[in-house]
Amino acid sequence: AIYPDIIPPTLPDEAESFTLEIPVGLDRPFQVCVIGHDPGLDGDRTLETPRISRLPPICIKLSLPSEYPVDDPPKIHSLRTIHDWLSPDDLKFLSQELEKIWTGDSVLAMWIAYLSNGEEWLTSLGLIGTETIEICGPEPDAVIPLILAYNSSLGSTFDPRMHDCPICLGCFRDSHCVTLSPCGHIFCKNCLEMTWSYYIRQGEITRVRCPHDECARLEYFEPASSDVVKLMVSPDMFERWRKLITLREMELDPSIVMCPLPECQLPVRHLLHAETPELDRLRTCTCGYTFCVDCKRYWHGPRIIC
Repeated sequence: AIYPDIIPPTLPDEAESFTLEIPVGLDRPFQVCVIGHDPGLDGDRTLETPRISRLPPICIKLSLPSEYPVDDPPKIHSLRTIHDWLSPDDLKFLSQELEKIWTGDSVLAMWIAYLSNGEEWLTSLGLIGTETIEICGPEPDAVIPLILAYNSSLGSTFDPRMHDCPICLGCFRDSHCVTLSPCGHIFCKNCLEMTWSYYIRQGEITRVRCPHDECARLEYFEPASSDVVKLMVSPDMFERWRKLITLREMELDPSIVMCPLPECQLPVRHLLHAETPELDRLRTCTCGYTFCVDCKRYWHGPRIIC
C-alpha cells in the first residue's frame, strides 16, 4: 500500500485544491550524482552520495474539476520536489506524463503509484544508469546533505506501514516519522521536534539524542547527528544547538579558540607541534585563516612577541 500525505490548503482562495506529498522509492539502492555549476571553478562540479533507496518526496498540488473523472482529468496547479532536487524541465516532463495516464476514469491512485516508483520515471527522464542517478542543476553542496539526511531519517528498513510513537502513543505513517540510528527507535516528527527543541532551549544539549527509555538508561549514548538535528528543528534552534555544542567542546578542551574572523567564528583546535614547539601559538582554521592564538592577528611567525 502507498500512503501519500494529504496537505490541506492554507489560503481561503485555494479551498478547492489540495497537495499530495508522495514518497519516492527505488527498487534497489543507487548512488546519486548531483552535477551543478561552481562559479569558483568556472565550470561544473559533481558530488556523489553512497547508495540510497529513497529520494525526497514529490509534492503535487491539484484540484478536481466538476466533470472529473469522466470528462476532465485532475488539474495540476504545481509540481515540485522537497529540497528541489529535480529541474523545472524534468518536472514539466513528469506533469505531461501524468496527463497521459488519464483515460477518462479515476486516476489519482495511478498517479500516486507512478510517482512513488522513482526508478520507472527516472529512467524515462534519462537520469538513471546502471548504478547511478544523475541530477543536474541544483547546488551539490546544498542538495547532497539534504538527500542523505532524508534517506537516513527513514532508517534502513522503513516501509509504508503505520508506526507507534513512544512519546505521544499516536500512530503515524512513515512520512510523519523519523528512525534514529544506530538504535532504530521510531518517533513521530512532531514529538521529536518538540523534545529536542525543549532541551536546546534549556541548554541540555547532551539530551539531544534518542529519547527512548532503552537509550536513556545506557551509560554511553550516541548523540544526534548534525544532519538529523538540522532536519528536525527550526533554523534558529539548530543555530543555537550548534553554538552550544561549540561552547561545550571549548569547556572540555581549553586549547580550542574561536576563529577571529567575524564572518567565520568556527572553533579551531590546537594541533600539537612536537618537533617545533615554537609553533604552539599557531592556529589554522578550516576557513583557511592562519593566526596567532595570543594576538588573534594573521600569523606573524614564531619569533615575534605579541
